[in-house]
Amino acid sequence: MSFGYLRQIGGRTFWVFQQRQRGQIAFNRSWDDYVRGFGNATEFWAGLDNIHDVSANSPRNLRIEAQTFEGESYAFEYLSFTVGNCSKNYRMNCGSLLNANKSFGSNSSTFTSDFLAGAREAISSPPSTGTTTLIPPQAAAPGMAGAAA
Repeated sequence: MSFGYLRQIGGRTFWVFQQRQRGQIAFNRSWDDYVRGFGNATEFWAGLDNIHDVSANSPRNLRIEAQTFEGESYAFEYLSFTVGNCSKNYRMNCGSLLNANKSFGSNSSTFTSDFLAGAREAISSPPSTGTTTLIPPQAAAPGMAGAAA
């Protein structure tokens, strides 16, 4: 079964590969489930193999949208998103933070340059040990993630 769908945002097409809206589907799953994918039409994880297939030959932009339980919405976009294959432990790589904004109901704003500078520094200065590996989100808040097609 294939999970996900295409969504238009600002004239660009994104493939939504994770969506969690009401917590109807348990995301506390086995590693094999995260590799293959799981879910239904409204709540799903597309699978690491599928995400790798989409991003392997051509890096994509990554857009992450999340909403807090208080109704605050956040969106972040990164350049050059890829996910490695099984032999690379599905290592995720992202380039620069392209955009970040938040909205509260009908009000929206772009994060300040101080916030963006701090986020860029955090991304460009990973911990000195370990690797960035895409780990299944065990208790992710409702939200969506997608890669630009």
